[in-house]
Amino acid sequence: MLMRELVDGLAIESLTKEKDISTEIKGISIDTRQLEPDELFIALVGHDSDGHRYLEEAARSGAAALLVEKSKKDKLPSELDIPVFACRNSRELLSELLQKFYGDPSERLRLIGITGTNGKTTTTHLLESIFKTAGETTGLIGTIVRRFAGRAWKADRTTPSVVENYRCLSEWADRGCTVAIMEVSSHGLEQGRVEGLSFAAGGFTNLSRDHLDYHKNMEQYYRAKRKLFEQSDKKIACSDDDYGLRLAEELSAKTAGKQGITVLKS
Repeated sequence: MLMRELVDGLAIESLTKEKDISTEIKGISIDTRQLEPDELFIALVGHDSDGHRYLEEAARSGAAALLVEKSKKDKLPSELDIPVFACRNSRELLSELLQKFYGDPSERLRLIGITGTNGKTTTTHLLESIFKTAGETTGLIGTIVRRFAGRAWKADRTTPSVVENYRCLSEWADRGCTVAIMEVSSHGLEQGRVEGLSFAAGGFTNLSRDHLDYHKNMEQYYRAKRKLFEQSDKKIACSDDDYGLRLAEELSAKTAGKQGITVLKS
């Protein structure tokens, strides 16, 4: 894809030369450790790190172009021989750029997300088995493993980055995947790792004290988990948990007259 196609309609401008919009982009990356040659490197300001610190490394690693935030232009190395583009907030544009480049994989397969403190891995593995038995071509993205078409990869975290998710799900859809089942962590939801994806179904297992070093309190933790259901068509919650009951009540009230939420009891 040409850079002009990628930036068309978005508030992105070239900081180098106008002809740079003809640069060919073969992928998108936000991590120099995973950057492939001729990809667009997007510098994100994160919770613990700032991608603008790695612009020179990205250029050395073969990036076709860089996308930076206008307020961080002073972080650009003095000598660069690749195109540089700028926007107001790269994180806000990331999912739009990914949808333009990869398309929306959640339109080409059924994506099912499971969130909760405990039980995510067990639930996703059970669902994978059920869908396989039903004849579906399934993919699994989870804490322990990612699995598709007879291959398995060790997972480095529960929910991959948003770039990895688009790339992986798009590739699986191209190869005939019909159902993808994903563990969706609170960190993943809070950090936008599933931004722009639509879930055919979202499931909530339970909520107990965990990750409060990140979320600060149970209310913030709950609200992070709840974000999954703003992106889900069908919604399912376990009622053995006070937060599951709360979720059911809130979503039932919000979707009055529409499809609400299914509540499961053990």
